[in-house]
Amino acid sequence: MTDPSGRDPLHVDPVNEGIPIHTRIEDNFIFSSWFWPGYEPYDVKKEQPVPGGSKQRRGRKGSVKFDLYEYEDIFLVVPGSPTSGNEGKIDIVDYRAREIYEIKTVASSAEGRAELHWYLAALNTRLPGPDGSIMPWGPGSRVYPEHKRNLGPWPTAPWNAFVDVVAWIDHGVILYTGEINDRRVAAGALATMAAGAALYEWLKNRGKTDRPPLPSRRIMSY
Repeated sequence: MTDPSGRDPLHVDPVNEGIPIHTRIEDNFIFSSWFWPGYEPYDVKKEQPVPGGSKQRRGRKGSVKFDLYEYEDIFLVVPGSPTSGNEGKIDIVDYRAREIYEIKTVASSAEGRAELHWYLAALNTRLPGPDGSIMPWGPGSRVYPEHKRNLGPWPTAPWNAFVDVVAWIDHGVILYTGEINDRRVAAGALATMAAGAALYEWLKNRGKTDRPPLPSRRIMSY
């Protein structure tokens, strides 16, 4: 069973939760960009290639871990092992501002920041770019006007009965977690699922009590 608080990245299902949440965040960000002054519809794009920016291990499966060292306004990214050297993918690219964004669970914020600067290093060592520009790339500078943005119900049961996806932006890293929506709880959403009330209380008091057992009858898929 997953944990929508996202504090343990292993507890966010990468296929049934991670991918749809990523897509939701990307599409919402791009839609918002259509209303920014001076922007055209295709100035902001998702899943953009970056030559040499792959995070995959060379000759092996799995991703490379990166260490990020910060010295005031200087950043040094050190891969834990050699990368494949293949093409990588950036979650969101703002071509007009020449800024990029990486999406992560709240538990993976440090990883997201390191990966963001790995992509920046790959981009900035290949200047001028295909468009001839020598202007360096930087981390995304935008934030949500409301600080935290509610992006609708969590994508999987049973959490979608009372948990919403909430995201915010920290220096180019878009972090997300699951937060209880008390309005839907008050409206009786928990009555639609077995053991819902117990799961709600566990998430609300996470870290203080053991998670209640799931119903013996399989009523949800993961």
